[in-house]
Amino acid sequence: VSNSVESGPYLGVSDTGIVFSPDSRRVGFVCADYSQLWSAILDGAIQSRYQGIAKNTLRFSPQGSRVAYSAGNMGKEFAVVDGCEQRHYDEVWETGISFGPDDRHFAYWARSSESWVLVIDDAETVRADAIVPCSSIRFSGPSALSVLFARDRQVIYSDIRL
Repeated sequence: VSNSVESGPYLGVSDTGIVFSPDSRRVGFVCADYSQLWSAILDGAIQSRYQGIAKNTLRFSPQGSRVAYSAGNMGKEFAVVDGCEQRHYDEVWETGISFGPDDRHFAYWARSSESWVLVIDDAETVRADAIVPCSSIRFSGPSALSVLFARDRQVIYSDIRL
């Protein structure tokens, strides 16, 4: 029940729990229906159904106007941003999607075959051989972000202007 609006029934709700927007005006969670397909429920409305939604990837942007998560169907993974599926990859990095502080930009790491690519606003940018474990994408302002990755046996720190 959210704002006195009941949703469900569901076969199961993800153990990651309920996610609130930073201003607590929006709410979301991930659940499975009786056909064992997974959906995000955002503000009481069910979103598209997928074979899987990655754990701990449902998140609201800093100002709460946007929402994203990583999902998968038929062996491919992809980001879902504001209800729109992005490009399909072999894998979307487990840290999920990051938003800029003003909600305009989003970024995430994705892998096709053996190569990783930094995706910014659905455009492929930096290529990498590997992602440094426990690193993430850090927005340092509305038009800049920093990333840490490996390429040609070197760890590289990069500041990117958008």
